[in-house]
Amino acid sequence: EAQAIAIFVGLSELHKFYKGPICIETDCVAVSNWLQPGSRNRSGPFPIIADVKELIVPFASASIASANRESNVLAHELAAFARRQGDCLTILDVPDALRQSVVEDCNLNPGSL
Repeated sequence: EAQAIAIFVGLSELHKFYKGPICIETDCVAVSNWLQPGSRNRSGPFPIIADVKELIVPFASASIASANRESNVLAHELAAFARRQGDCLTILDVPDALRQSVVEDCNLNPGSL
C-alpha cells in the first residue's frame, strides 16, 4: 500500500506541471499488476489503486513496469530522504545529498549534473 500511496502523491504533484507520457516503475509486483489496464483489484488498497488509475488518465500515455529492488535504489533513497527531511517538491533536480546516487543509478558522468 505504501508504494501505491507514493505513486498517488507523485502523480498528484506531477500532473500540475506535466501532461506528457509517463512511466511508473515500482518494485512491488502486486501494485504493478493492479495498475495494468483492465486489471481487477479487490484487495485492501483498492481505493488508492483506483485513485491512481484516475490520475493516470490525463497523461498522454502511461506505462507501468515492475523493477527489482536493486534497480530501484534511487527511489528508496528518495523515500528515506523524505522520511528524514520531510516532504519536498523538487523539479528537474535532486537534493544535493542524493546526486551521487543519481550518477550511480543512471551511469552518468558526475560532471554532467
